[in-house]
Amino acid sequence: MTYVFREETLTQAIAALRLGASLIITAPAGSGRTSFLGALAELLSDAAIPSLTFRAADIHTPEQVADAPIGTVALIDAFEQAGPHLLAGVRGRIAASSPCVVVVDPSNQDSPLAAALSELDLESDSGRTLLDAFHSIDLRPLAPGEIERLIHARSDFTIDATVAAAIVELAKGRPGWALDLLKLAREGGLVTFPRPNVARDQFLERSSTALSSVARVVGAVPPEVASAAVTLAAVEPMDLAGIEDLVGTATAAVLIRRGVLLQDQNRALLYVPRVMAAALAGDASPSHVDRFELALQRRLLTKAALGFPLTESEALFCSRAFPEGSSEAGPLPHEQRAALVQHSIAKLAVFGEEGLARSLLLRAGGGHVAGDGLAHAAVLSTLVGAGAGLSALERLPATQDPPALLARAYLRSRLNELAPSGADPFAASTEPSPASDDVRIVLSLWNTRTPDSLDSGHLRHLASTTPDSHVGLLATTLADLEDVWAGHVPAASWLSGDRPLPTSSAYSVEQLQHVASAMLLAQCLAALLAGQFHARIDEFQELAARGPLREYHVRWMRHFSAAATALACGDGPRAVTEWERFLACAPRIIPLRLQHRLDETHATLLSVVTREHVIPSRAGPLSDIVHYLACADRLRPEQQPPPSAEQREPTLPLLRLRAAHLRAAAAENPLELVRIAEQLRALEKWAPAAAAFGQARDIYLRRRSVGGAQLCDEHLQWVEARVSQLMPWYRQGTLPTGGYTPLTPRERETAALAATGLSNQQIALRLHCSVRTVESHIAQARAKLGAVSRRDLAGFALLRAG
Repeated sequence: MTYVFREETLTQAIAALRLGASLIITAPAGSGRTSFLGALAELLSDAAIPSLTFRAADIHTPEQVADAPIGTVALIDAFEQAGPHLLAGVRGRIAASSPCVVVVDPSNQDSPLAAALSELDLESDSGRTLLDAFHSIDLRPLAPGEIERLIHARSDFTIDATVAAAIVELAKGRPGWALDLLKLAREGGLVTFPRPNVARDQFLERSSTALSSVARVVGAVPPEVASAAVTLAAVEPMDLAGIEDLVGTATAAVLIRRGVLLQDQNRALLYVPRVMAAALAGDASPSHVDRFELALQRRLLTKAALGFPLTESEALFCSRAFPEGSSEAGPLPHEQRAALVQHSIAKLAVFGEEGLARSLLLRAGGGHVAGDGLAHAAVLSTLVGAGAGLSALERLPATQDPPALLARAYLRSRLNELAPSGADPFAASTEPSPASDDVRIVLSLWNTRTPDSLDSGHLRHLASTTPDSHVGLLATTLADLEDVWAGHVPAASWLSGDRPLPTSSAYSVEQLQHVASAMLLAQCLAALLAGQFHARIDEFQELAARGPLREYHVRWMRHFSAAATALACGDGPRAVTEWERFLACAPRIIPLRLQHRLDETHATLLSVVTREHVIPSRAGPLSDIVHYLACADRLRPEQQPPPSAEQREPTLPLLRLRAAHLRAAAAENPLELVRIAEQLRALEKWAPAAAAFGQARDIYLRRRSVGGAQLCDEHLQWVEARVSQLMPWYRQGTLPTGGYTPLTPRERETAALAATGLSNQQIALRLHCSVRTVESHIAQARAKLGAVSRRDLAGFALLRAG
């Protein structure tokens, strides 16, 4: 049986049917109800209970249900489509004590079933008898992790972290919707930023295929209702009064009756699922959409004018210009809209959305590119070039504001290296700054393009003496990154103990957002190589959530984290995919040295995928770490030459464990390999941990040490289970475990019974299978576990637990 979700609900349904009860299963469209009925039919068959499955919308179903043998369970899908004749047939079967299972979507109050029930007096004796005969079960929405696991299992392409998050958000726990969205994602029909949605150009083309079931359940609606659904899906949940003010009381009532306007988790608010809006968009009227959107823009602009921040999605929604002469026009909306557009362009252009920023410029209808001169210069540097950005910087008026001085120097230092003019990058600036010398030194080092390592000691001294805390943190962050890049844990830093992540007020100062972005990204990269990224993910996410760039930081960090996770599991291709997605949306205004480190990491990851059989003997700490994580099972002792006299012994945990791993493998020391594997497991470096456990197991088996092999098997079983639990995309058995192959559930069950002393005949009777099947399962289990005899199986804790 392949159905893996809602097992408790299936068990509950079988128990009720065994007692002779009929079931009414409430399940909204897209909730996987057809698959649920299929799984239920399979369980009934296993229990020797006959059943037949019907679809309520089929014109032959009423007759077929009436003619079905008494005692056979009638499973009826989409019962909201049932008319009076089918309802009468169900009543007849219940009266004959023949159970029925009906699955119904209760959200559409205008369905054929609702009409049929309205003709039935439910307060009469026969009506109450019908209601009392049914045991009610709700088909719960799937948890986000279950939805993600489902789409990865069904996909024939690599789903990146942002697409997975978009499908999970849009599906609202409904597996049918998730699979429809997966089809759209494969064809480029999903928008993932700033708010997940079905692409506008997919509304008409795709709603008739992937989303056709949604449209069928809702039924035909007037253009005004469809237009209201499209508009309401674009904003956050609202209360009913606000929705009625926006689209009208009558339209809101239709949306509720058709099951399109749903309750949010906060039951005082209502929303339209974006999947439903996509399915109904083909029926929408452009004039109605224009009217509703203009009214909604006015509300959002007023909200912004009152000082309440808009999400990036809401700000972009307001980018559409008011038509000339529109009754919505006025000084406040136009002025507020221009400010929102300026801020959106300033952020989009420097976070990999240059195309969207250019499109917004064309729609802006005049005004400046960005809200202040510095943002204008940054946008020009990304959309036009470094020279244009420098020219804009030089035209800025003088200022004595320290954050503004640092922000200008930060951008000028980077752009001067990209478009060298032969002049000192700081010479053009005559603005007084008490830390100008420190700024010059630190930013020059951040933007040097020489591959040589920097003097981290000098940087730390500078950080401790400068009066500017922002400059000090820039110096410290660069020193940390340089030390880690050279293979060493920085002494007395946050990377060498449990100290909190260093931060500054730059995250909350709008002028220093580019500086804060660079420091956050550099700290993430240093933590990745130091093996601490996942241990500190909460700290990084808390920093990313500060300031106006939160949505942009969350996006790139999602891909960064996914790449780190894939690498820890030894999945090089997935790590490359996620790293490339990360680079595509990472901050653009970052120092050149940091950009070089990111590109170098990308090139090293690519080498894993394109030349997996080539593992460099000594290409530097970065290459050693990446290849250790991705190719741990193919490392050889000769790939660890002793450091030269002038080299310091690496102190990064992963490099130390790699060296110890190679030595233990060369010495064929299984005890040491197990000890190393346990340390790697604590660091959540699953692939090298599995490789070390597997190597130890192979050594134990060659030495006929059953106890040692059993211990390694149990470790490997735990690692497999843990990775399967944490990573929805993980496919069991792909970790580098040497000769270890995990038992199938049936092999484990059979071997566990054999370990208790049962004979093959007894096991066959217990499992309802043949003796030959039992013999095969036990033989496979012994081979996989390295058990010499049946008696050895009793020593495996994983079988005793089973």
